[in-house]
Amino acid sequence: MTDITFKGGSIKGKVTPPSSKSFTHRAIILSALAGGESKVKNPLISFDTEATMDAMRSMGADIHVKDGIVHISSN
Repeated sequence: MTDITFKGGSIKGKVTPPSSKSFTHRAIILSALAGGESKVKNPLISFDTEATMDAMRSMGADIHVKDGIVHISSN
C-alpha cells in the first residue's frame, strides 16, 4: 500500500464508491413498491440482484437495465 501525504493546499475531484449488493436489492424493491418511474444508478448487477429484479417483475414491475442503470416502472 502506498501512503500519500498532503501538506496544505486543496484537493478537488470526484469519488464513486463501489456498488453495494444490499443497497441495490433495497433500491430495486423500494422502487418497485413506490409506483411510478425510478432509476437505480451504479447498481451492483449479480445473480442475486437479477433474481430480485425477476421477483419484482413477477409482481408486475417493468424493469430493464440500460447503460448501467436499472429502470423501474410500476403502478
